[in-house]
Amino acid sequence: MGKKAALATTLSRVTRPLGFRVEPEVSWDGAFKNWIADARTRKVDPNDLGDQAWGTDRLRDIGLPEHYAPRLRSDAVIVELGPGSGRLSRHLVGKCDRLILVDRSECVIRWLQRYLAGKGEFDAHVIDGPRFPLAAATADAAFAHGVVEHLPTEDLYWYLHEMRRVLKSGGVAAFNFNNLASSEGALWMSDDYKPLTRTSFRLHMPETIERLASLAGFRRVAIFPTDNRTAFAELTV
Repeated sequence: MGKKAALATTLSRVTRPLGFRVEPEVSWDGAFKNWIADARTRKVDPNDLGDQAWGTDRLRDIGLPEHYAPRLRSDAVIVELGPGSGRLSRHLVGKCDRLILVDRSECVIRWLQRYLAGKGEFDAHVIDGPRFPLAAATADAAFAHGVVEHLPTEDLYWYLHEMRRVLKSGGVAAFNFNNLASSEGALWMSDDYKPLTRTSFRLHMPETIERLASLAGFRRVAIFPTDNRTAFAELTV
C-alpha cells in the first residue's frame, strides 16, 4: 500500500465515527500505464478502446463534429488542455498549423510525444497549473475534453482565465462537462455520490459555467446540452 493510500485508510478509521470517509486518491499515471500496456498486448490503439469504454462523453458523435473540428484550419493554432491519451488529439494533429498540448502528467506528455510523432506539427508541455507556455492572444481555439469533470469550481475559473489570455479576439474555448441540470446528471448525483466522500468527478451547473466564463473575460457563452449528462460549452473572446 502506498503512502497516500495508507494515510487515507488511517484517516478514514479515525473519522468513521463522525460519518466522514476519505477515499485514497486514484493514481491516474498508474492506470494510464496499465491501459496502454493492455492495448499494446491486444495490438490495438488504446484510444479505440477509450472510445468504446467512454462513449457516453459524446466525443465522437457530438464533440468532434460539432464543437472541435469546425475550428480546425490549416493556419490555426490550437491549444488542448488535458489531452490524456490523445483521444481528441489524434483528430486534431495535422489538421491545423500547430497543436499545443498541455497536461500536468509527465507520463502523458511522454506518451503523446511518441504516439503523435510524424502525424503533424505539435508541441507537448508539462504544466503545474493554469499557466500555458504561450504568449497572450496567440491561439485560435482552446479545447478540453474530459477535463472539466475533474476540476473544482475555483480551479476551473483559473483555467478559463488562462484560456482567455492565450486566445485571439474571436477565438473560442470549447469543452464538455458533466451537467447537473440534466436528469441523468441529477440521478448520477443522487445514486453515485456518497455523503462526505471525496470524488475526482464533478458535476457543474450551466449557470456556473456561464458565470465563470463571464468573470474570466469571455464575451459570449453558449451551452449545448445533450440527451445524457454530458453538455458542451463554447466561450468566445
